[in-house]
Amino acid sequence: MTLRIITDVGVIAPRYQQFPRDDDRWIEHFASGVPEAKESFRGLVATSGWGHIAPYVYAAAYHALGRIYIGMSSNPLLADGAPLLPNDPLRPGEIRIKLYSDCAEYAKTAAPARFTSPPSAYYSRANRQVAFCLPPDWFASLRSLQNMEYDQPEIAVAHMEQYVNWLVLQLSAHELTHAIQHGTRVAEYRHDLVSEGAAMFLADNVQTRAESVMLWGTLPTKPRDPTSVNACDSAFETLEAPGAMSARAVDQFRISADYVRSHPGFSLTRLLDNEEFYRTDIEAHYAIAYSVVWFARTMSKQLVDSWRRVIAQPAEVRDPADVEEIDKSFARYIDEWPHAWWESPGAANHARQAARACTACLNESHAFPAHSAALLLNAYQPDSPLGLVYDGDVFYRWKMFFVALGRYTEASRKLRDGDPLGAMVQSRLGDAYEGLGNVEAALTAYRRAAALPYPPAYAVTVLSGRLKVRYYESARAEGTWGTRASFDRLNAYVRTFKSPQALAEFGAQCDGGNDARCMAKMWEKRYTEVAERMVAEMRMERQ
Repeated sequence: MTLRIITDVGVIAPRYQQFPRDDDRWIEHFASGVPEAKESFRGLVATSGWGHIAPYVYAAAYHALGRIYIGMSSNPLLADGAPLLPNDPLRPGEIRIKLYSDCAEYAKTAAPARFTSPPSAYYSRANRQVAFCLPPDWFASLRSLQNMEYDQPEIAVAHMEQYVNWLVLQLSAHELTHAIQHGTRVAEYRHDLVSEGAAMFLADNVQTRAESVMLWGTLPTKPRDPTSVNACDSAFETLEAPGAMSARAVDQFRISADYVRSHPGFSLTRLLDNEEFYRTDIEAHYAIAYSVVWFARTMSKQLVDSWRRVIAQPAEVRDPADVEEIDKSFARYIDEWPHAWWESPGAANHARQAARACTACLNESHAFPAHSAALLLNAYQPDSPLGLVYDGDVFYRWKMFFVALGRYTEASRKLRDGDPLGAMVQSRLGDAYEGLGNVEAALTAYRRAAALPYPPAYAVTVLSGRLKVRYYESARAEGTWGTRASFDRLNAYVRTFKSPQALAEFGAQCDGGNDARCMAKMWEKRYTEVAERMVAEMRMERQ
């Protein structure tokens, strides 16, 4: 199999074009574990340079395809010993990745009649091509990757790879899975219920693994003393959970359970008919397809046998007993999820415990348990944006601003009109945009936050955003917009505003910090003092 990149996106980081194109260490980093791709990648870099989109998309797609195929090969077995997601050796040929810079042009080719709007990516069986849009303005947020945080070329390239890899997986992992399915001769994939469910399952696994790899780099180089006890360990040990799921998985199970509950007599086997699968309620049917893969992992050998007979036969000759057994078993299975998680008797308490554990682990710089606790919080309270905000905070803490932005954006979609968390979520969006170097977008988010009421508990978060708005407006006037020195000076003012001394002083006056309204008033007064001093000092420097 060969991989071909077709794109008009071009150079996304002009400064990177100056980096040496023949450094074997960098080539090896990108092509690690894929010797046959090494020379192709070397030639691509030599032709396009490190500032061009092509090397990063090539590496992301190549590794994603490999991980998806390996994920099929090593996935859990069904009760009869067969693989959960079967595959065959890939047939030879070329898989094409086509990136559009113009999303309007992409939309003309990507809007099949069954969708009301163009999907984020699509796969064409006719030419084995995965297509999606990466508009150049998405890379306007990379100023920090180019100018501020990463002055060493190899670090800059590694972070650019991380960002583009995450983007490519978010947009196209599902369709890359279809490219592999199409390259095999597995009969089950003729049912879109099965092929779409498998694609969603594997794409979620690949995206989750990629994010785990990012967090892996946060682990301390020295092993921790196993006899030591800390707040993170203590808080995490109190958590009770039947498992762990990505936020994407939780969403699919919620949609599936709600749909099956609201449609008495729902038949899973009816959705094996592709026309029925796409006839109505496409979003719910896709969620059910994802849930079916998890359902299959729990099937007894008897149920697996029934399932195999049903998917191998046309609807008109299926054994009614097989059909009934599968339909009832799935309805029972999908109804267990709400009872195990968000509708469980202790869901609210478990969510509070998860939030405390995430905070404790963040405070002690333990990324993995903080991330796991945030996922549990989201599973116990999926209607709330808090789980996604906490998870975004994990990635933000370790400067993975693009993942943090993704989480905060997902959290913002869960906000309802008048949601008291709105100001806090908007402030977090501003922080992520600022981390990426997109100050204009950050200011827009901070201003939205400033216009919203907020609970006293989030005073520091919201007021920090207001302080940044005041600073950037003054910095624009003095002509230091976007420089490293300006960014460092802003952080100094923010640290002054949030100083531990101020926190201790306010806590002493506000019932040990337990009186949230009193604390909020103290922070508001401090914000006014620091903001006025900051603006005055900046004005004096301009004179």
